[in-house]
Amino acid sequence: LIEHSKCLVFATERVLNSLQGLIKAGGFAEIYRSEVEFKLHLKEIIDGVAFLHTNAKMAHLNICPENIYVTEQNKWKISGLNFAISVAGENKEKSVFKENDAILKEFPAIFQPNPSYSPPEVFDSSNKLSICSDIFSLGMLMLTILSNLEEKASKEALFVCSSISKHKDELTAYIAQLETFSFFQKLNPNLKFILSRMLNLNQSSWPIFQEVSSCLWL
Repeated sequence: LIEHSKCLVFATERVLNSLQGLIKAGGFAEIYRSEVEFKLHLKEIIDGVAFLHTNAKMAHLNICPENIYVTEQNKWKISGLNFAISVAGENKEKSVFKENDAILKEFPAIFQPNPSYSPPEVFDSSNKLSICSDIFSLGMLMLTILSNLEEKASKEALFVCSSISKHKDELTAYIAQLETFSFFQKLNPNLKFILSRMLNLNQSSWPIFQEVSSCLWL
């Protein structure tokens, strides 16, 4: 780009939709019929988040369908970095989202991460935010995508948070039921195993990105 004293130029890429837009429109399974295609797209997201963690030293903290864009070449790319934080060195930042904040009540989708894809520490200041938080969100995203790959999307596998104050309790109850969902029972054993680790509420059980990527092809 040409440097200019009075102008700042941004080069952007045209996108066709977000994953959330495709899911809402229906027919998601018709677009992505192949399991191999799904895994290749998921690898694009895993590689993108891994780059944020390793090279940019940042945690995304809002990985969800509306922040995954689909380009004209049918590539999946990460967007929505408005809640990203630096994790270089000792990061002491805590969650700051409070349900009684007036701005959050009026514009929740703008001023807080999507609670249906967030781990407990995003809204619970007792745990520090870190790059590991993105592992959990990626697991929730994978569940949504996998459920919508079926001809009739399985609604039982989708978690919807009703409020920030109930987030941790509702999420705990949902995770406890995961093994009973017919949708989850149909998954490949290796995929079930890695998802169970990613969605474990104990952070020490979360896998690293290399393990998630490798498990996709077992």
